[in-house]
Amino acid sequence: MQHPFDAFNGRILVAVDGSANARRAVAHVAAVASCAESVQIILLHIISEPDPDYFASPAERLGWLAERRMEAESFMADYKQLLANHGIGNGRITAVVKERDCPSLSECIMDEMRRLEVSTIALGRTGLQAKEELLLGSVSKRIVHHAKDCAVWVVT
Repeated sequence: MQHPFDAFNGRILVAVDGSANARRAVAHVAAVASCAESVQIILLHIISEPDPDYFASPAERLGWLAERRMEAESFMADYKQLLANHGIGNGRITAVVKERDCPSLSECIMDEMRRLEVSTIALGRTGLQAKEELLLGSVSKRIVHHAKDCAVWVVT
């Protein structure tokens, strides 16, 4: 019989943006990971590229992507410092910023989960109201319902 913890490989993917709930998810993972030196943390931010027709020119598209990347690098540095404040060294932290065409952000996150072979996904819950969530859906809700072979931590 397989022990339930055999599925945990020590790799936690934290899907982040610049929101307060994403920061709380990082803080939660920091508290858990500070107790286990073998845990590796992967901070993931996906820049979902709009359709190329959204931009007036290729230069405008590149400028937009550069702005999003600078924003991401700023909050990633903040999250890495938060982890360091919990005693988690840089050797245990990987920060990944991906630019992708993502019709579904949840699918892109789960693609990365599979590619990186993590056993846990942590993310902050979006602050959608019930009507908005019904119309638009929620990344965290989709991941909870569709992620396979991993634990999902949703932090509010």
